[in-house]
Amino acid sequence: MRADGLDKMLSEDARGKYGRGGGFGRIAFGYNFFGDYDKFSGIYQKKYYYGKPYISKMKFYRPFNPRTEKQQAWRDVFANGMHAWGLLDSETKEQWKIKAKKFKIPGYSLYLREMHLTG
Repeated sequence: MRADGLDKMLSEDARGKYGRGGGFGRIAFGYNFFGDYDKFSGIYQKKYYYGKPYISKMKFYRPFNPRTEKQQAWRDVFANGMHAWGLLDSETKEQWKIKAKKFKIPGYSLYLREMHLTG
């Protein structure tokens, strides 16, 4: 069963968007309101901090994706890196995971970092 509205806020694991984004602030054109600004409105995320989950609330935002040449080039770099990670055998991946534990990051993140630093 899907939780909406106040049920979502009272649940143990609230995530996602609640309410409407206020592009115009709290303005009424006729009888229409743009945006819900109550204490529960926002975007909720489940994050982990040292292995313990917690829920954080962010303000509404509109994603910005300019699709510039530089941005597309970096996306290609990361896509190629993730493809290279996928081609590694499980023994090599496990070695990267062990190395990455001291930095408290996943093995693939350390692999990508090292790959980009070494060129």
